[in-house]
Amino acid sequence: MGDYALREIDASALRTFKTALLARVEESTAEVIWGHLSSILGSAVDDQRLLRNPMKATNSVKPPRATDSKAKAWSREVVDTVRAELQDRYQIAVDLGIGLGLRQGEAFGLAEEDFASRPASFTSAASSGGTSRDALTSRSPRGARSAMSRCRPTWR
Repeated sequence: MGDYALREIDASALRTFKTALLARVEESTAEVIWGHLSSILGSAVDDQRLLRNPMKATNSVKPPRATDSKAKAWSREVVDTVRAELQDRYQIAVDLGIGLGLRQGEAFGLAEEDFASRPASFTSAASSGGTSRDALTSRSPRGARSAMSRCRPTWR
């Protein structure tokens, strides 16, 4: 919490921190940071650096809460801008998300065997039950095969 010493963290300091935090980040991010801070202060209690967790001891400071909002699809302009800024090897993940509706883990978990011999067909072993999907855009799956040949997998 910046320049605050552990012993100085009280309800007033938490209110100030929360206000500054919400001015810099979205509520959902603030909620995660708040949880981490509470955990850190809880560890300070366990290590006998504090007598009590100031976040648990006060009822006057409520944690930030993310507002429930429905996800909104990006406009084509935003998608194209994000894709253009990615390294070449990751651009195909955007294409697979748009063209086949793949989630991030499915796109990054692809193997060449996931593409059927039919040019517009794709079967993902990563999705539950090996779901078969038809390509929705001209970028997939031909573009995926091309990307796979240009950007061979690397293992570390």
